[in-house]
Amino acid sequence: MSQNLQPAITALFAGPQPRRELVNFVWRLVRRGNRPFLLLPEKSGSASVGFELYSAHRPLAKLWRSMIPLMLQTSVSRFFDRVAVQADAGSELMQFLARQSGLPAGQLSAPTVKFGGAAGKTSRLVLLLCDAGGHPVRVIKAGLDPQGRTATEREADLLSRWPANITGCMGISGRFSSPALSAFATGYFGGASPGNDLGFEKLFHDWLNGTPPEPIGNLESWRELALAANGAGLLPWPALRDALAGRMVRTTIFHGDFAPRNVRLTGSDNIRAFDWERGHLKGIPAWDWFHFVIQNSILVKRHSPESVAAEMEQLIRSPRFQKYAADAGITPIVEPLLLAYFLDQKLVTQPLAGGKVTDRLFQILWAKWHE
Repeated sequence: MSQNLQPAITALFAGPQPRRELVNFVWRLVRRGNRPFLLLPEKSGSASVGFELYSAHRPLAKLWRSMIPLMLQTSVSRFFDRVAVQADAGSELMQFLARQSGLPAGQLSAPTVKFGGAAGKTSRLVLLLCDAGGHPVRVIKAGLDPQGRTATEREADLLSRWPANITGCMGISGRFSSPALSAFATGYFGGASPGNDLGFEKLFHDWLNGTPPEPIGNLESWRELALAANGAGLLPWPALRDALAGRMVRTTIFHGDFAPRNVRLTGSDNIRAFDWERGHLKGIPAWDWFHFVIQNSILVKRHSPESVAAEMEQLIRSPRFQKYAADAGITPIVEPLLLAYFLDQKLVTQPLAGGKVTDRLFQILWAKWHE
């Protein structure tokens, strides 16, 4: 077991001394890349529910996702570390979880816990709470260290300002703060992660703000890119900056990591995105659409850079995208906007996977569009 995992989990649920009403939580630890990934409740049947926190896309990941709950019901479970803590039903955190689940704190079952943050650390956690029937009802996101707490509080602030009557996001159902952590709760949304972007145009149209157009250069996402690019010495940057910074566009609600793993749907008209840590209420139009198609093609379908480049050219020339571009006011600048997205990925977002392919995509399309 990770050396710091048991004390961290114990401290999270124990509450101040002396403890009052004790609740026993028992999990099995699932690792991913030799790092703690999931704590799945040991209770029979709960492991399958717990895997709702994990969006698997590639065939091997889907197989792994389906097999582990079965393995935990057999003697093979002994190969998964057992983690047990005694939670204090009277602690402030347990009382918060109880309010979100609708159960008395003393009757709470062990939540599934998903780990996030840098390697070797547990800076962020996601908890899945179930009701008395074992059905998932709430998702809790918690930040434990200064970096994790800042990200959690920023996301909660963003979601609390989400405009009324706009789909695509789970609203906040509660917030919690203590000396040890910052957390917020949202409802649980089931469904499947989408395999393509068909039907997403309605969502992206809905996300366009009704306020007057603004220069791209005024938007925070652009300012972050400009700050990073001005000192990077990239030859294409001045041309992209001059082509875009003064352009007027309709701003949009911007997710910032609108990838398949962060999106679920139960039909083209019922889509929800989660993990809004990089989001803005006034963002650059089309970047979320670009991101979904590219991430799906690179990380899920494992297409070559040349194939992804062709897919992007097909997208931006499609009638459904052209209608969106016209509504967003970006028709004359779609190509440099896509190239700027690639630079944002390289210099600002810096994803853990797909970076080399993204660089190659930029080179292919820059050369083609600037012959």
